[in-house]
Amino acid sequence: MNPRSLWAWFAPLMGLFLPTNAFAHFDPQGNYTFDPRAVHTESFESLPSWNPAQPDPNAIKNLFTLNDPGALEGNRVGAVSPEWWAEGVRLPVTLPPLLASYRIRLWIRSGWLAATFVVDDAADPLQRSVADLSATGRCTSDGWVEMASAPVTIDGLTTSAAFLYLMGDALIDGFEIVEEGVVKPSAPCLGARDLACGKDEVCIAGLCRAGDTLVPHWPPPAERSRVVDFLFTRLQYFFGGHQTRRDHLPDALAQVEAMRTATSAWEFWHGFATAVRKLHDWHTSASGAIQFLQSPYVLNACFIEGKADLSQHAWPSDSSSFDWLVSHVGPDRNVGLKPGDRLVAIDGMHPLQWARSLIDVSWDWWQADDDRVNAEFAEVIRGLIPKYAQNFSIVRCHAETGTCDDTPDLIEVSSLPRRDEIDEPLVACDNRPSYHLVQGPDPTTHNVGWNVFVGLLEDSQPGENLYGITWDSLWGPTTTPIFLKANETFKANARGVILDHRAGNGGTIDAPEAITQLVREPLDIAIFIHDRPWADYEGASTVEEGLAIFERYKKNTHYPDLTYSVGSAKAKLDLPVALLQHRDGSASDYLPFGMKGSPRVRIFGPQPTAGAFSSFFQMALGGNMRLSLASGDTIAYDGQALIGHGVEPDEIVVPLQSDLIHGKDTLYLRALAWLRSELDP
Repeated sequence: MNPRSLWAWFAPLMGLFLPTNAFAHFDPQGNYTFDPRAVHTESFESLPSWNPAQPDPNAIKNLFTLNDPGALEGNRVGAVSPEWWAEGVRLPVTLPPLLASYRIRLWIRSGWLAATFVVDDAADPLQRSVADLSATGRCTSDGWVEMASAPVTIDGLTTSAAFLYLMGDALIDGFEIVEEGVVKPSAPCLGARDLACGKDEVCIAGLCRAGDTLVPHWPPPAERSRVVDFLFTRLQYFFGGHQTRRDHLPDALAQVEAMRTATSAWEFWHGFATAVRKLHDWHTSASGAIQFLQSPYVLNACFIEGKADLSQHAWPSDSSSFDWLVSHVGPDRNVGLKPGDRLVAIDGMHPLQWARSLIDVSWDWWQADDDRVNAEFAEVIRGLIPKYAQNFSIVRCHAETGTCDDTPDLIEVSSLPRRDEIDEPLVACDNRPSYHLVQGPDPTTHNVGWNVFVGLLEDSQPGENLYGITWDSLWGPTTTPIFLKANETFKANARGVILDHRAGNGGTIDAPEAITQLVREPLDIAIFIHDRPWADYEGASTVEEGLAIFERYKKNTHYPDLTYSVGSAKAKLDLPVALLQHRDGSASDYLPFGMKGSPRVRIFGPQPTAGAFSSFFQMALGGNMRLSLASGDTIAYDGQALIGHGVEPDEIVVPLQSDLIHGKDTLYLRALAWLRSELDP
């Protein structure tokens, strides 16, 4: 073994000094010895290597074992090398049949890993516990970096499975599990703010979870303020465009400042995640191991915002927001919900009020830049309810009579179907009550995914030649060629087109550029400034400033081409095209913006798009925690700064309860009627 030195080091977002008696031992020559208290160790000396051509039954998929003169313990190391980036490696563990507290440690080298310790309970295998491993601040002179978890309480008597889950690509060695810390079993809880959970716990899916196990380590006192400074400046210098910085950055920065008085790793990092959510941005989020915790209960139904025109007698609408209606349901685990049923309350609150209240609780919180828009909350609510609610209230409606009940049903989350009852995925939520192409997505699964469906509309009558596209992604490398080909098909054969993009997940702007080539003349319509070019740049606060910025970047040949160029000299300007929008952001903002002004295009939807006219970058914060941060703005040719301003529909059409209960798609039917009215003789 090579001589090595052990260093204690600190870098922003990574450093921690654990108590010295908590460490495995290095002798003066740098030889490593497992902690004598370890209840499980793995040095990869005898574990067979993965061989996909001839897999050994005792080998672990995508975990290769190699001879390495720099091995930390013994002569071999593990090499995590998955076939693709989203595939993980599961290293199984056997724990003693005891209720105890453990710290999990691993050393890594020559790469990057996110490591999570996972424990499944035999009595309730869906009540999974997780512990995040992050860098401790210890490394060796030859490149080994220690990762460890906070102490986590595990009941070995009821554990059905335990494993270390690894994502990334790196060498690993010196894996051990050491009995350490205070035993504190998870207490039961009800709802997001149950006082049964302590200050450093969070109630998720009916259990109080130890917060410190879900986030990176707390930086040491001498370095803590430096970490806050680092995070503060990332938001201060890189976030957003003019409006989002003006309206939301001060509140977020105040939340970051409050991290200086945190008294635990959970309060520190959860405080930062809350600050990130306070930026109110579609592209911006903090993610981490906490999101691996799922409820054992499921609600196989999807909700959209609409107008409850049949159930006002049972529950009057809130004039400040849409009603929340069932759009479509899966074939099972749907608690008898049907299209048109109405979600009127969650834990006694309006669904939107309840969802927005989770800003300081849920890491799944998703917000449009345009604060008038709440479609994101409605789309994800069926996942938030089982994790954070006690109960919810539904007004049920009946297609056979065209009526709704006089009083709502109160449904306890604990009465929902369990995730393990049927091993099938839930129906996808895409804001489309139904599909309308002859050959379109599967109406049972609603799984549009990365596909682009192009063809005749089912309602096209002989001689009408009405075509459509149904799709979610605008990822240019795969979709742009499809859109260009569809343009030629429509020019040659179509008398009218419906573009159904009601779950617009964004992508790259070359894809919306391609779509606009069907319907409008060429125009350099905007400059896409996808970062903040200097530290005190605040974007355009006036139209005059916007015009100056637009011209500057148009003329700057040394800067990469940031022009959003729409249309084509070969466009078919007399072709009527309807665009359906509902929950659309990023490149899916650019699409309707680029279609505006086309002579025979009409946009239908209940509300504006998200207004996410920016790009974003991502940063690892330690362990599984990552930051996605919107940066930049878009300036239109008329000087308008676009971020925070969703694209308005030309015609506001709200899904109706009276349509949904009969399987009718309000937006589509209105767009179809308009399209037919525009057909040339």
